[in-house]
Amino acid sequence: QQEISLSSANLACIVRLLLYLSQLSMNISKDELEKLSSALTPIFNVNQEQGWEETTDAGLTFILRTALAKPGRENQGATPISLDYPKDVTRLKKHISSVVDRISKGGKVD
Repeated sequence: QQEISLSSANLACIVRLLLYLSQLSMNISKDELEKLSSALTPIFNVNQEQGWEETTDAGLTFILRTALAKPGRENQGATPISLDYPKDVTRLKKHISSVVDRISKGGKVD
């Protein structure tokens, strides 16, 4: 239990740092930062049935399908998003990278 708490605290610090660095380097507004941090949350609840990975991936997927969707693909928000336990973190890393990349190219999280 102590190892889980320590890992959660470390990950929370990394996520907060990523969010703040994104805000500074890409000139993200406070409102956009709040919306982004709702999906890429630094808050952990180890007693939840769904873990941080599942909820974060679902939130980032929703942002990628709606606010940061590529032109012509904006209406994919109604497509079901799975909360299955990930086999590895490759998909989550790809979604984080995609969100940061699209914001850096001028995308807005509105």
